[in-house]
Amino acid sequence: MDHNEVPEHLREDKVSEETKKLISSLPKDKDSQGRRLCKYQGSWYYYNTLQGVINFHNNFQPQDTDNQRVEATRSVLESLFESLCSGVTFYGPFWDQVLSYWRGSLEDPSHVLFMKYEEMKEEPCGQLKRLAEFLGCPFSEEEEERGAVEKILELCSLRSLSDLEANKSGKTVNGVDHKFFFRKGEVGESKNYLTPEMERRIDMIIEEKLRGSGLRFQE
Repeated sequence: MDHNEVPEHLREDKVSEETKKLISSLPKDKDSQGRRLCKYQGSWYYYNTLQGVINFHNNFQPQDTDNQRVEATRSVLESLFESLCSGVTFYGPFWDQVLSYWRGSLEDPSHVLFMKYEEMKEEPCGQLKRLAEFLGCPFSEEEEERGAVEKILELCSLRSLSDLEANKSGKTVNGVDHKFFFRKGEVGESKNYLTPEMERRIDMIIEEKLRGSGLRFQE
C-alpha cells in the first residue's frame, strides 16, 4: 500500500522520539493485518494513536486560579481541535471511523446499524424501536402500551445517567472525573465553544471527506 493511502491513525511518521522511547518499553503485538500495536495503561494502541493520547495528556495541565483554568481549558480545546482537523485523534480520523460504519451499514444492514445523534434527539421513540428491531428484540404491542419505550428512554437519558452516584463521584483509570463525560447533550452545542472560524473550518473538512459517500449531517 502506498504510504499516502495508509489511514492517518496507522501511520508512524508523526511519532515523536519521546513517544518512540516510551513504546520501546511497552508490551507489543500485531492486529489481524500485521499492523503494530503497543499496550499503554491497559489499552492497545496503534503507534500514531498513542501519540495523540500522549499529546492530550501533556496538554491537559489545570492551573490554580480561575483565570488560569479558563486559559488552560481554551488552550486544550484549541489543541484538540487542531488534532481533530489533522486526523490525529485517539482512534484515528473521525471521518475514517464514520465512513467505515456508514459503508458497512449500506453493504451489510443486517449486521451494521448506523444511527445519527440528531435523529435520536428528534425522534427518540422511533430510533429506540429501530435499535430493538435490529437487535432482534422488538417491542411487543403490550410493552409499548405499558410505556416500556418511554421508561427505557428515561433510564438512558443524560439526566438519569449523570445523576447516578458512580457517575457523580467516580473516576477513570487516568483520574478524569466521570461527571465530565456528561454535557447538555443538545444538538449544535458546539456553537457555545467553537469560534465561527473553527466551525467553518471543520464543516469544510467534513464536507470534503464525506463527499460522494451519500452521508450528510444535519446543519
